[in-house]
Order: sequence, then structure tokens, then C-alpha cells
Amino acid sequence: MRDAFEEFIAMDIKQKELENNLQTSLKITASDPSMYSLTTANFPNSTYTSYTYSSQNFLLRKTATGYSLYLEKTGANNDLLLKGKITIKDASIIFYDSQQNKLKAEFDEFNNLIIGEGTHKVTYQYQN
Repeated sequence: MRDAFEEFIAMDIKQKELENNLQTSLKITASDPSMYSLTTANFPNSTYTSYTYSSQNFLLRKTATGYSLYLEKTGANNDLLLKGKITIKDASIIFYDSQQNKLKAEFDEFNNLIIGEGTHKVTYQYQN
């Protein structure tokens, strides 16, 4: 259990080193209006952000390519169960679940994470 925790911390340190690369890739310039949707995305600034959905706690971790979403679950690896990954590419924010299903993702003005479209949206409530 301790080795897994140390590996998790080492990954966190590596992510912080790569964080500047992610922030640089998200910056918009006036000469590239196709990237406009990323400026309104309300990305979390923290390395870790907490959310709740259906009385369960979730943790969003910033990565080099976007974010990873974990369910906080006792007994899982480090008490975290990977639910999916959010990638940011070509002015799109995409959530890939554990079965590699592809869904639209966005962050609203209240920092909530919304995954899905139309009537099939799931909103993870931001916890400050």
C-alpha cells in the first residue's frame, strides 16, 4: 500500500512539472478564434479538485493531457477508483470512461463538471 501511495505522489510531482505545458496549450490568442471554446471552459486551477454526485465523492486530478476523474472508494487502489479521463484537444473537451466510451465534457461557471449531452448529462457538483 505504501509503494502505491509513493507512486501516486511521484506522479503528482511529475504532473506539476507538466502543468505549465498544459496551461500554455490552453491559452488563446486573437489570431486563433477556433480555440475560443476553451476560454469559456472554466478549467479548475488546482491540481486536485473535489466533486460530489449522487452522495458519492469524486476527485479530479490535473494531468499533462487534461484530467483524471476518480471515485473515492474504500478498498480501491489508494482508495481511488478511476472513472475516466478528460482530454483537451483541438478545441474539444472529451471524457473517456473506463470502457473508452467518448462523451462531451465541460466545466460551467460554478466550476461544476458536466459530462454528456442533452438529457444524458451528469453534473458533478464542485466542492470548495
